[in-house]
Amino acid sequence: MDERIGSLTGHIATLQSHLESLQFAHQQATQTGQEQRQLIAELQDQVAELGASGYSGLGLRVEKSLKIAEDHAQRLMAQADLDAEKLRRSSEEEAKRVLTQAQTRADELLSSASEQAEIIITGARTDLAEQTAAANAERERLVDEARRDAELTVSSASREAATERETAHRDAQAELAAARAEAEQLAAEARAAANELRAETERHAEAFARQKAESEREAELERARLVQEAERSRAEFEAKRQREEAELEERYTERQRELEGRLEAERRALTTEMDTLRGRIAQERQEHDEALAAEREQHERRIASEQQVHADRIAQEREAHEAAIARGLEAQQAELSTLAEQGARERARADELAARDRAEAQQRLEAELAAASERQEQQLRQDLEAHEARIAAEREAHEQTIAEERDAHDESMRAEIVSHEARLKNERDAQEEHLSAELSAHVSRLARERETHEQSIAEEREAHDRALADEREEHEARIDREREEHEARIAQEREEHEARIDRERGEHDIAIAREREEHEARIDRESEAHDGRIAEERELQERELAAQRTAQQNLLATETEAHETRLAREREAHENRIGSELASHQDRLIAEWEDHRGRIDAEREAHERELADERARQQQQLARQREEHEARLTDEATVHAERLASQLREHEQRIADETAAAEERLRIQREEAAESLGLQREELELQVDRERARLAADITREREEHDRAMAAARAQHEDDLRREREAQAAAIEREVAAKRAEVTEETDLLRTDTVAELAEHRAAEEARLAQLRAETEDAVRSMHEQIEADTLEFNTSSAQQREALEQELAARQQQAAEASRREIEATRTELAELRSQLEEARAEYERITAEAAQHARSTRGEAERRAAEIVLEAEQRAQTTFAAAEDRATKVLAAAEDRMTQLKVERGAVARYFESLGEVLTNAQKMSTVAGRIVEQPVIEGSAPEPAASDSAATPAVESEQA
Repeated sequence: MDERIGSLTGHIATLQSHLESLQFAHQQATQTGQEQRQLIAELQDQVAELGASGYSGLGLRVEKSLKIAEDHAQRLMAQADLDAEKLRRSSEEEAKRVLTQAQTRADELLSSASEQAEIIITGARTDLAEQTAAANAERERLVDEARRDAELTVSSASREAATERETAHRDAQAELAAARAEAEQLAAEARAAANELRAETERHAEAFARQKAESEREAELERARLVQEAERSRAEFEAKRQREEAELEERYTERQRELEGRLEAERRALTTEMDTLRGRIAQERQEHDEALAAEREQHERRIASEQQVHADRIAQEREAHEAAIARGLEAQQAELSTLAEQGARERARADELAARDRAEAQQRLEAELAAASERQEQQLRQDLEAHEARIAAEREAHEQTIAEERDAHDESMRAEIVSHEARLKNERDAQEEHLSAELSAHVSRLARERETHEQSIAEEREAHDRALADEREEHEARIDREREEHEARIAQEREEHEARIDRERGEHDIAIAREREEHEARIDRESEAHDGRIAEERELQERELAAQRTAQQNLLATETEAHETRLAREREAHENRIGSELASHQDRLIAEWEDHRGRIDAEREAHERELADERARQQQQLARQREEHEARLTDEATVHAERLASQLREHEQRIADETAAAEERLRIQREEAAESLGLQREELELQVDRERARLAADITREREEHDRAMAAARAQHEDDLRREREAQAAAIEREVAAKRAEVTEETDLLRTDTVAELAEHRAAEEARLAQLRAETEDAVRSMHEQIEADTLEFNTSSAQQREALEQELAARQQQAAEASRREIEATRTELAELRSQLEEARAEYERITAEAAQHARSTRGEAERRAAEIVLEAEQRAQTTFAAAEDRATKVLAAAEDRMTQLKVERGAVARYFESLGEVLTNAQKMSTVAGRIVEQPVIEGSAPEPAASDSAATPAVESEQA
């Protein structure tokens, strides 16, 4: 309710601030209207003052006033637009805020209604549960009362039946006594007749009585034996039951103690394992982060060194390649010059060969002509007369053909010379273009290779960084996933364990409560007898436990000192081993460096020797080739000599370049080896530092784990001691209970044996008494005849006395039954009264409970109704306030809009006024222009009426304009 009232108060304050902003905007609009009216009045005054001035001054002032008015009007329009836009935005924001608050209010009402519904449902469920519990309790009570009533009814019926049976028995006894009296009287009359048969009957009866007594004694003895066996079986069963109960209790207590100990041990083990795993995970994460940082730094350093080495190698290869290109270019130029000279020599030799060929061809042709002429002459001599004309024609044709062939041969020789020169020139140009193309291709290839190498290095570095990042993220994700899985598994196991413990604890509590109820009475009876002995045994047990604790503490201290000493020895041995390994590794690195240095020097000396041998062999081969070529062909010797000279220079240059390149490569390899050794040394130092840090962390973690394990072991040992103490106490109690059960069993068995002995003794005494009785009966039988008459008289009198006694007993029995009936009726009446009072008290309790529940429900309904009324009243008040604020805001907005409309109308009037002033200014400018033209025109006598007419025409115009 306070929150709702606070929200409504905030809403009202917001509306008031909005109203104040609207009032401020209205005040600004009113002030702006007053300023505009003042400006219009000032403009009107200025226009009135300008009536007597000239048109030029009027135009300037009117133009100035127009500019000022236009600027002011534009400012007012812009301000009005801004105010309208601001008012529109504020109205939209206020509408949105009101809608939001309404939605929030609706949500709050919905949530409050849901909460009230939940409260009502919860109350209904609670009432239903209470009513159900009350109904169940009432049902149990009614069942108990019905059971008690049934028991009382059964007991009263039993008592009444017993009373009736006793009364009937007494009546029967009285009637029997009367009948006996009559029978005695009749028997007295008939006994005389039956005396003869009585002796025989008595003998038979005596024998039967003796046999019956003997059977009864045997039956009694058998009954005593059966009772003894039953008592013995009962005692043994009771002892067995007590032993089994003690064993079950011992087993249950031991199982409970074992489960509690195992639970505590598992909890301590889980806690220790969790702490250990947390420590190991933190240490592994720290080691992994340090290793990643070190590997990344080392990798960056290695990449930088490799980049430097690669740049040096690229520079060295570029220099070697440029030197090779320069050598190739020089060799090509020398080859071109040699080829040019060779071409000149070949041209001269070709000319000589061509001349020789021409001479040889001419000689061959002449020889052929001579042979042909001879053949022709022979043929002519054979056919002289028939073919003279044809021979002459063929000769002329043959001579012409020879001339044409000679001319064609000369022309072909000249064409071959020209084509050979052109081919040489083309080959030289192609060679130069090929060299330039190879140079540019090599330069571009070097650039591409460098870019490709740099790009590949960048890509490898990015890939390595990404791989490191991915590996780190994957490792962290795996660690987080494993930690979450481990925590989830631990939580699940803990929940299952707690559920199982709670379930077992509930069952255990139920069993303990049941057994406690069964054993409390017996324990209370037995506890007083054993307090002293238990106190003595407790003192003895405490002394033994103190001695064991002292011995255990001494043992733990000894083990702790031994463990710390062993850790110190292991740490010292590990440090010595690390130092020796570091020294051996440094010595091995130095030896490898010296070996590598010696191997490089040996390889360089061998390479220089090979170069010298190659140079000597090459010189010898060149000398041999030069001698062979000089001996064979002079021109080829010259060409070969020039080529050898150029190749010699190239070879020397190549040897020098290769020597420089080899030295540069050796320097680069030396620097690379030094850099790699430095990196390996740093890596080894970092690895040693990491190993030292890891060893320190491991030692710290192991010390913490050992401390936790010692603490857990100490707690476990204390728990074990406590459980052993409890077990000893329980064992002592069980022994006491067992001793008590044994004593009880022995007592029961002794009682059973005593009862059996008493039964046997009773049987023996009864047998002896039966024998004595038989002897007595024999003696009595002899005297029976003597006292028969007295007996008859005595029987008669005793029958009469018995009859009187029986009648008196029957009367007393009837009186006792009547008194018992009256007491039962009174008891039943009191019971009915008590039951009615109980029903009245129960009805009163139910009525008071119902009234209290009804009063609580009515109080809650009244409170809910009052809360709803207060909420409704607050909402109505808020709605009224909001409606009033909206009305005020609407009125203010309407007034502001009306004022803006008036301002727009006034702005239109001012604009129209300014337009009229502009027209006046235009007319004034026109008049000033006309007047200027009139003044500038030359004065002509004949034209005097025209200016007058124009003046007369202009004057009405001005007057009309002024009007």
